[in-house]
Amino acid sequence: MVEPRTPRVTPADVDAASRRLFRFVPPSPFVLSTWLSDLTRADVWLKLESVQPTGSFKVRGAMNALLALRERAPSTRAVVTASAGNHGLALTWAGAQLGIAVRAHVPAAAPA
Repeated sequence: MVEPRTPRVTPADVDAASRRLFRFVPPSPFVLSTWLSDLTRADVWLKLESVQPTGSFKVRGAMNALLALRERAPSTRAVVTASAGNHGLALTWAGAQLGIAVRAHVPAAAPA
């Protein structure tokens, strides 16, 4: 049996994603938590992903995926995803920003 190959993310991949995203997704702010810092006796910084357009870090991955897809296949007009939460919301938001239709299939048991 042949083992599936695990894709490797390179520093160049990270740089390319950063270049794609800067116009669409703002950096998440960091804030010093005095309460946690006092509790742990160390500086504890919180990265506030909740301020992103869809309320989670998933928006970066979704937007990067659609931008990379558009680079490879500029005529892409629609994508489909299956998600029970943040990924589907993020992909839908990213698609709306880029004019790409997104159909998100959500399990019937997913919380509303």
